[in-house]
Amino acid sequence: MRVVKKVLCIQQAADVDQLEDKLKELGQAILSGHGMSEAPSDDPLALTQETVTVVGRVCCERGAHKLTAHNIGIECVWSTETGDHSERARLDVHQLGRYSLFPGQVIAVEGVITQASRLRPFALNH
Repeated sequence: MRVVKKVLCIQQAADVDQLEDKLKELGQAILSGHGMSEAPSDDPLALTQETVTVVGRVCCERGAHKLTAHNIGIECVWSTETGDHSERARLDVHQLGRYSLFPGQVIAVEGVITQASRLRPFALNH
C-alpha cells in the first residue's frame, strides 16, 4: 500500500509541474497576442505603487465554492533562480465595466497591488 501512495504522490507532482508549464505557455501566448510583457520579478504580487502585469489562473478564494465578484482570485506561477513559486491574490473587479471569467481560465491582468494579496485590475486579457 505504501508503494502505491508513493507512486501516486510522484504522479501528482508530475501533474502539477505539467499544469504549471501549460499555464506559463498559455500566459506567454496571451501576453504576446496583446503586445504585453511581464516584468521579471522575484514576487510579481509584492505591494507596489506601480502598474504590474501578472499571468495566472482564475480561482475562487479559499473556502468559496462559487465564483462571484466578491471572491474572484488569480493564482500566479513564476520562476526564479530558486525554483517555481505560486501565490494567490484577490481580484478587486468592482471598478471594471464588463468582464467574463470562469474558474481555471488563464488570464493576463494589468493593475495595481492595493493591499497585500489584493490586485485592482485595469485590464483583463484572455
